[in-house]
Amino acid sequence: MRPALLRRGGGVRLLFVLAAVVATACGPVTPVPSSAVSGSEPPVAAATVSPAVATGSTSPDPSVDVPTDAPSDLPSDTPADSPSDAPTDAPTPIPVDPCSLVTRAEANAVAGTKTGAPMPEGDPATRCVWPTPTSGAIGQVELDVGDGAKKAYDIDATVLKHDFKPVPGLGDEAYVEDGSLFFRKGDTWVGIHIVRLDDSKIWTPKMIALAMTVAGRI
Repeated sequence: MRPALLRRGGGVRLLFVLAAVVATACGPVTPVPSSAVSGSEPPVAAATVSPAVATGSTSPDPSVDVPTDAPSDLPSDTPADSPSDAPTDAPTPIPVDPCSLVTRAEANAVAGTKTGAPMPEGDPATRCVWPTPTSGAIGQVELDVGDGAKKAYDIDATVLKHDFKPVPGLGDEAYVEDGSLFFRKGDTWVGIHIVRLDDSKIWTPKMIALAMTVAGRI
């Protein structure tokens, strides 16, 4: 009985030896995926979709860290201070002192007598009077500057219809009548009046000459 068992055991061992020789000759065997055998496609992993994309929400995803502090060097939308474009009030012109426009000697020459010291009227003064003397011949010189002179001319010319004559070469415009003369230089109006008891036409040339002098001082 033992020799038979040995033969059977020897046959088994021989089979194991042959299998080892075949495996060595062919190299390592790579296992074939079951999907290749069955012909089906391998499963594809499902893509992960953010909840914000899936729902169409524009709110930030709380799971994502978003910086809250903006860089400090970004340009500001606030415009820099600029000089004001609002128009400023035009400076008030300094009033002309009427008493400074005529000397006392010039007033005496026009009045034909020795007049008194000049007397300013108004605050600030817009009128000056070189009064007639307390004795002797009557002669007085009056001078108005500014709106008062223009108003007096308008009343005499348009309301009282005085007969004014233009005076060429005096200021920008000038008009004269017996005993009074008005002229404008720039924006300034001036009125000169001579008070005499005789015919004032005699004194008109002197009044025009005085007005020329006054215009040169404005």
